[in-house]
Amino acid sequence: MSLTSSDRKTLVDMMVKSIPPISWSLTSKTVSHDDAKKIAEGIEKTAWESASSSSGERSELLRAYTSSASKLLLADMKTRTDEVADVDQGFAHSAAFWEAEKATLIMELENGELSSGSAGIRVRTKQVLSWLSKVSREEGGTESSELKRLTPAELKRIIEMDCFRTFMDDGNRAIMRGVLEKATIPTNGEYHQAMARVYAFIMLVVDENNALELLSTMYRSPKYRLSNYWRNQAVGIAEDAHLLEDLLRSKNTALSEKLAELGCTVGSWAPKILAALGVGIVPFSALFQFFENFVIEGANFLLKFSLAMFEVLEPELNDCENVASALCLLRFNASPLDLEGKDAVEWSTKICSSVLAAAARIELPPQEELEKKREAIRNSVLKESIARASGQCEEDEDDGIHDCGICTEGLADLYCNDCEAEWKF
Repeated sequence: MSLTSSDRKTLVDMMVKSIPPISWSLTSKTVSHDDAKKIAEGIEKTAWESASSSSGERSELLRAYTSSASKLLLADMKTRTDEVADVDQGFAHSAAFWEAEKATLIMELENGELSSGSAGIRVRTKQVLSWLSKVSREEGGTESSELKRLTPAELKRIIEMDCFRTFMDDGNRAIMRGVLEKATIPTNGEYHQAMARVYAFIMLVVDENNALELLSTMYRSPKYRLSNYWRNQAVGIAEDAHLLEDLLRSKNTALSEKLAELGCTVGSWAPKILAALGVGIVPFSALFQFFENFVIEGANFLLKFSLAMFEVLEPELNDCENVASALCLLRFNASPLDLEGKDAVEWSTKICSSVLAAAARIELPPQEELEKKREAIRNSVLKESIARASGQCEEDEDDGIHDCGICTEGLADLYCNDCEAEWKF
């Protein structure tokens, strides 16, 4: 015997009347496991009492149906609350984090996008977790290299310094240290300071396990070129910085010549996009979309975003009279401009949104052509620097100053492992 439509309506009415907030509880996912149990028990109790006033088979069916429904509900609610508990490990879910880290550099561009206890955190948490299903899991991005690697002692020292720069609270620094130590296990001694920034950004909304799975998977995939960017020697950054200069020259010769005249090389801002993935210069309101596009499109998105940035900022760049003003624009920093009272973050947000939209229209040369350009850059422009960084040629001892391997012409805009230049953001 099956339940009639009338029986089903009776059951639904009993559930709704007995536990008014049930629909809210199921959609918000904020109810605790104990509350979920109380809801299920309340439904079963009310339905059972109503069913007991019926007779015969109908009464038995109602009892069985409501009992099964409550068990299913309980199981569903437990799964939902367990998921919430799992993702609530992100830094931004804690009110204490906001109190301790509200003045840190990584939070300067948050601008209300995430607020302790707000729905915005959950929206962004869900978005970041969705990237795990979108990320390319093709492996082969890592490669052996003759370039000098960090010793365990050097790696430990640099990670410690990066944790100190990233957070102010000792507890948060300790968590960050543990994550970076795990993140560098598969890199065979390769490390770049931008890793600290990127991991810190992702860990604002998800726990360390999800952050490690996402970024470690991306590191291994050639699609993202992170194993080229996140290295002690900035070969990949220099390579793609020169590639961007070449692409800009072919797309907009006049602007390329203007930047060259100012002395504004792509390498002077490229690490913030190629290595730090926009963390530190892109406002959070655009940064999540920036990162999602990177997850989907890979390193090609970074090239498209950079070219789109030139397109959007061309009028302002043409008005620049010195390299400082140009660099501020290319780092989405409006401080040297006359904003006529406009908020700098508001300006930056508007510009970044325009750049994201423009990037969708940018067309790159075929992938095969891009790889040929990179190979040509390695074999010509970077040949001497790579040899020097790998110890295959002698240092210039005329002035007692040792060159910083690959990161010449301002390429080490983050923190250079070798020359210990200041990490600027």
